[in-house]
Amino acid sequence: MCGRFTHLYKWRQLHRLLSLTSPEVSLPLRYNVSPTKSAPVVFHDQGSNGIVLRFMHWGLVPSWSKAMPKGKPLFNARADGVESKPSFRVAFRRRRCVVPVSGFYEWQEVDGETSGQPYYITPGVSSTGEESDPWLLAGLWEAWHDPSLPNDAPPLESFAIITTEPNEMLANFHDRMPVILHRESYSEWLSEDVRDLPTLTELLRPYPTEEMVCWPVGKAVGSVRNQGPELIARLNEDPQLHFAS
Repeated sequence: MCGRFTHLYKWRQLHRLLSLTSPEVSLPLRYNVSPTKSAPVVFHDQGSNGIVLRFMHWGLVPSWSKAMPKGKPLFNARADGVESKPSFRVAFRRRRCVVPVSGFYEWQEVDGETSGQPYYITPGVSSTGEESDPWLLAGLWEAWHDPSLPNDAPPLESFAIITTEPNEMLANFHDRMPVILHRESYSEWLSEDVRDLPTLTELLRPYPTEEMVCWPVGKAVGSVRNQGPELIARLNEDPQLHFAS
């Protein structure tokens, strides 16, 4: 699954990576993005025929909803069945997006503890020592009009992140992981001309373990109120994954 992530990238990185056509906006560093909060989302805009970035609500609200859903938000969408489930099937065909993230958190169960041990998963640094480009998570977005508001009220734009089977690393935490698109795949995912379901579902596969790094972090990330670089600081000097026996 994917329930917390960071965005620590700059506008210029996204502009270069995704050829954005929308105006530059401020992208404040966020170390603990959680469901129901807003986050940068990139999609193909029919009006301008360009690739644009907008902040959206994390927790997809289907366009046909009669009211804001109560209970647990739809912040993840399982890849298996996403093309047919009522909450996601229209967005899967017409409103695909990417969610740029610098990394995300997962929790490993610890005997005798209720909160578990959090880990930070990230692309790390490039071979030149420079900061890596953000990961592009496969997502779906919707625009929902609250029927209790005037017809000309702006819609709520919301998104969900698609999850798939875990790779070898992520299997230590959960039976799901977010779909991370390879650089050569994101344009196909965003294209409205691609509507062949087998072609799209083929993109929703696990990301290679060897292209990830992971380390344990402090439990302060468990509170959505906490922000700051200390949340991703490793608990030891070894940047590689450590699992309890």
